[in-house]
Amino acid sequence: MAITCPARLSFCRTETLSNAVCSQKQRSRVCSKSICINSSVRGAALFASKNSVSTAKLKVKRSSCPAYGSRQSYGMPVIQNQMVKFQSNRTVSLPFAEGTSPALEYLKEPERVVRVTFPDSARINYIGDSVWRSRLKPITFISVTATPICDIMVYNEDDALRIFSDKLHLDFTGVPDQFKNLYIDFQLKGSLRVNKQGSKVGRVKFDGTVSLVLGTDLPMPFSFLPEALLTGAGDSILNTILGAMESALVKGIIDDYHSWCRVKSEGEMVTAKRSK
Repeated sequence: MAITCPARLSFCRTETLSNAVCSQKQRSRVCSKSICINSSVRGAALFASKNSVSTAKLKVKRSSCPAYGSRQSYGMPVIQNQMVKFQSNRTVSLPFAEGTSPALEYLKEPERVVRVTFPDSARINYIGDSVWRSRLKPITFISVTATPICDIMVYNEDDALRIFSDKLHLDFTGVPDQFKNLYIDFQLKGSLRVNKQGSKVGRVKFDGTVSLVLGTDLPMPFSFLPEALLTGAGDSILNTILGAMESALVKGIIDDYHSWCRVKSEGEMVTAKRSK
């Protein structure tokens, strides 16, 4: 009969228990690795599916994507710029008594209306082909200051005086280079015409509308700011620009029209006397 030493038996039991523990740890490590690998695979698949949007679609919906670093980014790709759009509209109606010459003829002299709308002669000059270059007063957006320079076409068409511009240059001073090559989509469009004021004889009115739209890719750090804050600041600037134009027009156009009527009448009288 085989006799096993108690000490040997204790050692065997300890060794068996140790091996069992080691095997359990190894199985745990293998299982853990398997979980990690599976999680990585699932995460990669999820990331790939989220980012399978075409480049064209990403560009179109750029402004709706949350800014990188915001609470809503959730691992989305980094978008370096944020496309924002600013806009402003104004409408004006000015009733007055028509003078000795038709107000419609007055609108056929764009230079007079331009001088009324931009009374500071140092900031407006004619560059040819019905185009005027206007240098507006400096504006400040958040913390950046720039001077807008705009080429405006002013012409008469379909019994209305029209203005149009899609050329805007922002003269930045003391700003990083990313602002100097800023992409800007800009359009200024407006019209001014003469309409009768109801059935009253000799009573007419100037009716005018103007719209200003500006879209741009804002570089960082502005791309981190909420879109509502950006559009609010931008719309306020455009409202200020159009407000200044409207105020000058309202203040001066009727007086300038009557002044034009007097000059025209005096000229006709002089011409009549010379012809006699």
